[in-house]
Amino acid sequence: FYPPNLTFLLLPGELALTASAMLHLYLAAAFAWHLARAVDIEPAPALLAGFAWGFGGFATSHLLAGHATFLASLPWLPLLFLALERWARGGGSRAVALGAVATGLALLAGHPQFPYFDALAAIAWLLHRSLLTPRRGLVRLWGGAGAMAALGLGLAAVQLIPTARFLAEAGRGEAIPEGSSGLFGFPPEEALSLVVPDAFGHHDLFYVRAG
Repeated sequence: FYPPNLTFLLLPGELALTASAMLHLYLAAAFAWHLARAVDIEPAPALLAGFAWGFGGFATSHLLAGHATFLASLPWLPLLFLALERWARGGGSRAVALGAVATGLALLAGHPQFPYFDALAAIAWLLHRSLLTPRRGLVRLWGGAGAMAALGLGLAAVQLIPTARFLAEAGRGEAIPEGSSGLFGFPPEEALSLVVPDAFGHHDLFYVRAG
């Protein structure tokens, strides 16, 4: 039910995958540029922001790995933030509609972690924006964001409802054993590697610490 997946009906498999990846990378870059411009960043640094989001290592590493649903999820975070920013600056129903479309497409793109992270990022943005908004404007700010979320869920319901019913029958619908829930976790001390990448040694391949 993800609309851009129509490319897979029109093109051969490998060509469709390539076209889908390129489409979403360019959309991600374009929406990041528009978001940067919306927060009053000059065109040149806004262009850099677009390239960083759409064609930086974060995106291209998944391009090389062939993670199609991850790439499909990339454009909708900056589009959601663009809608929120326009709403906070006095935008009307078009901003709400834009946010709803971004939310719905993120939910339909097929990578469920991304909408979860999008929601956390949006809440963080709203909390920050609330500090800059007069008290009388808080209801409008959060109400608009809630409308975007509700309408986006409605747009994605065509996929979410059957998926929820299917999960009840699938193995992943069961509770995760306690011993498995912490696998591939992030030990707190590993936070040091965010600022000192080789603090625990250099690893050329995918690396997970046990314990």
